[in-house]
Amino acid sequence: MITRLDHIQVAMPKGGEERARAFFAGLLGMEEEAKPSPLAGRGGCWFRHGDVIVHVGVEKDFTPQGKAHPAFCVRGIDLMAARLASGGHPVEWDESLPGRQRLYTADPFGNRVELMRDGDGFGQDGALRDTETSSPDGLHFVSTAKALLDLDVVCALLAASYWAKDRPRTVVEASIGPSLCFGLYERASGRQVGFSRIVTDSWTFSWLCDVAVNETERGKGLGKFLIASVMAHPVVARTRVVLGTRDAHGLYAKYGFVRHELMRRPQPGSPQAQAPGTFIP
Repeated sequence: MITRLDHIQVAMPKGGEERARAFFAGLLGMEEEAKPSPLAGRGGCWFRHGDVIVHVGVEKDFTPQGKAHPAFCVRGIDLMAARLASGGHPVEWDESLPGRQRLYTADPFGNRVELMRDGDGFGQDGALRDTETSSPDGLHFVSTAKALLDLDVVCALLAASYWAKDRPRTVVEASIGPSLCFGLYERASGRQVGFSRIVTDSWTFSWLCDVAVNETERGKGLGKFLIASVMAHPVVARTRVVLGTRDAHGLYAKYGFVRHELMRRPQPGSPQAQAPGTFIP
């Protein structure tokens, strides 16, 4: 019985490795993985992003595939389309399925590739599509599009917090990947001024964490706008939500949160683990 799809393989002509890297790593944002030594002499490249694995292999008498193709779900599909076009790749939008945003392009070797807006995949929950909420005055907006996140801003916001001031940049970046993230932005400039994320199984449980607004932007109701946007998201709205806070109980109470005893296992090596029985937010 099949348990999962392990990888997909696409073909290329001999000597196409650098062009493959420019497309799959440079444009699509995948990371190259070293091929096992017994296979390295065959040429080609392997790429990975999370559970998505693509093997690009050398094929003798190569012929581009114009029908059979892989389909990737991407966040920020409009930005991706612009990057493809600027890189000389064709962009053909397909509107044959209402409600699903998708396009066809080609890799450097002419193989057909389909890109779908994240959340529009046939095996995906539509509630995970990127969303945007505008503030009542129209001056700010909250978006779940990860392509808009400014990692430098996110790291600075968390470094100024009491709970994540020592969190390494590599950990911040890695934690964003599997999370449902909410960026708070100025409408006119696009500048990011706030951040929050949800860790969730999408159906029963969500953890609200890393809520932060730039200190210079506080006192404008933006924190409330950010939290309201998070709580209104369809995935969050259908799950039980928990959070931890040291000093904002009154704020979160306005969004239905109540104090409730919880048990937790501290992260190994943390101050909480080193001093059992203590609570350090």
